Amino acid sequence: MFSKKTIVVVCLLAAGLQGCDTSGPQPTPTHRVAEASPTRARPTVVPTATLAGDGKIDAEGLFHDSRDPAYRSPGGPVEAGTDVVLRLRTRQGDLTGATVRLWDSRLDRETLVPMASEGAGMWEATVSTPAQGEALWYRLIAQDGSARAYYNDDRAADGGQGEGHLYESDSDFVITAYNPNFKTPAWVRDAVVYQIFPDRFYNGDPQNDKPTGSFFYGGKTELKQWGDKPTGSDDFFGGDLQGVTAKLDYLQSLGVTAIYFNPIFMSPSNHRYDTTDYTKIDPALGDLAVFRRLVQEARARGIHIILDAVFNHSSSDSLYFDRFARYSTTGAYESQGSPYEGWYSFKQWPDMYTAWSGISTLPQFTETEAIEQFLFKGPDSVSNRWLGEGIAGWRLDAAEQKSRQFWRDMRDAVKQADPEAVIVGEFWHNSAPWLAGDQWDGTMNYRFRDAVLGWLANPARDVETMRRQLDSIREDYPPQALAASMNLIDSHDTARALTEAGGDKNMLMLMALMQFTWPGMPTIYYGDEAGMEGRRDPDDRRTYPWGSEDQALIEYYKMLARTRHSATALQTGDYRTLLAEKGKDVYSYARADAAGAAIVALNRSPQDEPVTLEVGGLLSDGATLADQLNTGQSYTVQNGVLRVTVRAKWGILLLPKK
Repeated sequence: MFSKKTIVVVCLLAAGLQGCDTSGPQPTPTHRVAEASPTRARPTVVPTATLAGDGKIDAEGLFHDSRDPAYRSPGGPVEAGTDVVLRLRTRQGDLTGATVRLWDSRLDRETLVPMASEGAGMWEATVSTPAQGEALWYRLIAQDGSARAYYNDDRAADGGQGEGHLYESDSDFVITAYNPNFKTPAWVRDAVVYQIFPDRFYNGDPQNDKPTGSFFYGGKTELKQWGDKPTGSDDFFGGDLQGVTAKLDYLQSLGVTAIYFNPIFMSPSNHRYDTTDYTKIDPALGDLAVFRRLVQEARARGIHIILDAVFNHSSSDSLYFDRFARYSTTGAYESQGSPYEGWYSFKQWPDMYTAWSGISTLPQFTETEAIEQFLFKGPDSVSNRWLGEGIAGWRLDAAEQKSRQFWRDMRDAVKQADPEAVIVGEFWHNSAPWLAGDQWDGTMNYRFRDAVLGWLANPARDVETMRRQLDSIREDYPPQALAASMNLIDSHDTARALTEAGGDKNMLMLMALMQFTWPGMPTIYYGDEAGMEGRRDPDDRRTYPWGSEDQALIEYYKMLARTRHSATALQTGDYRTLLAEKGKDVYSYARADAAGAAIVALNRSPQDEPVTLEVGGLLSDGATLADQLNTGQSYTVQNGVLRVTVRAKWGILLLPKK
């Protein structure tokens, strides 16, 4: 389709220094919303144009669409080494030149690629993606004599069509070139994840409850009654690992195949993101024998255990820092001759040190060989120790705070110990730079939450906005990484989804419907299935309401899990949007594989909505599908079309009728 003689090719060097994202943290120890800055502002020097112009550019006449093959081909994630053609449309005769500005997230540098004129206001260049895999951020620069204009992604940063400006910004499009050998664990394709905040799930052994008055950074802890409202990081309710073991039959009946635990290692706080000793289970949660029994019992039920890796920082009250002189070790705060002194960065020893978000109780680790040996490289490292105890992987806390080389080294070590161990990084925005096959398997998919909850809990949000956000995720993340990402609608760091929806359980159920049918691992924050509510931390960390659960809601979650486990299309099928009409309150999509197709539609409006779905190429005429959400209802394809009525504030989930 394109003229070969006008293509200009640039190959980025595969060797060099990696980039390190240092975007700013947020104010609480367990919550980060750090905006990625992969295209840090640097002076951009564009070669002087050889043609004379009038020095004026119509920025509104510039156009590029990252999801239109006429402007980017191939689109979406590509295997490393793939040539990607980029095109820019302008007013005819408006420019004397054009350039693609690339930012290499691995090498942390820019490269300028001249575009060639194709005539009729079209400019074109071909980018050869690096062989090792990485994210390339790009913007298009228009030139007319000495004048410059820029075409970037828009402020929503959702890909597709962008916008032209006479000024330069860092809202760039991204090409994720992933390693062709990038594999994520096979078991995640059918995974249903259940996130547990251990102190709040179930008290299986009151004898290990942390007593009121225990150490807490100069203060004292408080032991509360189950059902009381949480008030901070120093109140405890008695939930423990024995309690999780006692409820494994319930989790199995719910369809759960993986438990993601918030931290379980020794710590002064209830959230335990301030680790005291990475080698020991917190006594208020149990001990190693209790943990081993949990892993054994979970494995017998087909449930994997994922632990929280808080490898960015420790507690100031740790064996390694020991600010309060409570341990027999000589901590980095106690002596400059400490074996742990190099694990931390001191501007002025001992009181001026680098800490996460400037919080003095959370001194930040360096990235020295010694700390890497301790955390994941050494044969008796923290990671190897717990992988050896049977865990199925790690969720990486504050992951954007460490360099990409740090995570490359950890991936090598983890995959050497267990190729089927999963690595999921925490980042609240675009995780593409970490998902090229050399660092994380997947991400905490807060972008999914922003899209789905944003539409279903916000009547002012148009369905087309959600569609663009969802399309952008699939455009940025390789399919194997998407499959290993946790699709969440809330967590210990957010308000509860039901609270965000104003208590409307139908909206919560539609969010869950999307979790279980969209690519990725549906992730239930403990108690969502029981109807739990809560505002932001600490209110979102209430105790599980045993004995007063919403049983109908639980049965709904069970049905979704059964359906996902039974339909391979919902696990590995391709994705196609069927309906997302601007101004309407219905969204529909299909998942399809060789075994068949699943059709999903959601209606957030208070009225029933008749819709027509074009399913040609997915389903043959005469095919009959049964609705899993509306017992006894079925539909038949006629002339490549399904005509359905979606009830008010409800949905459909259609599978081939057996």
